[in-house]
Amino acid sequence: MRRSVTLTYEYVQEKLGDPSGISLRKQFCLQYLKWGVTCNVDDRDEFVELAKRWRKEEARVGSKRTILEVKARKFFKKAKQRKIETKRREGNRAFAKEQMSRNEGIHTEEEKQKRRERAMLSVESRRKSGKWSAVGKFVWRLTNIETGEVVETLNLQAWTRENGYAQPSFWQAEKKGKPIKGWMVEKYNPAW
Repeated sequence: MRRSVTLTYEYVQEKLGDPSGISLRKQFCLQYLKWGVTCNVDDRDEFVELAKRWRKEEARVGSKRTILEVKARKFFKKAKQRKIETKRREGNRAFAKEQMSRNEGIHTEEEKQKRRERAMLSVESRRKSGKWSAVGKFVWRLTNIETGEVVETLNLQAWTRENGYAQPSFWQAEKKGKPIKGWMVEKYNPAW
């Protein structure tokens, strides 16, 4: 019977003990198992770094690659990009903190106020032009075929849940233009 990755990792970790006292090859294999258990990007990057170290320090350059080395090589580029991105983010954060402490650039009170005013102007202009209500606000009109009762709702999902229906079937009925379970479904936007 095969063991799961989690159980294998726990078993091997228990048998090997402290990872700093074991060989680089075993550290490399153990890190691969750890990455399989956690599915964490940091563990994957550490696995890639151990693969590089093992290849160089064990004088394996020019020899055939193992299966794990081949798997690690697939992530070389991603690990390098991630390292560059983290350095860039740290530099940007440090620069922003300096600007905030000196109260300059986009962190000044005048700039913040200008951004707030621009945001309010865009909201007001959308409201005045009538495009505000057209942004994703649809009204669902449900007409009961037998009684002629008309129900209008903004949230079709909530209405179907309250009345014990399946929402996807009502969406499909609206697209096809056919009645479903005694209801005719229509979607429209009042602004249009």
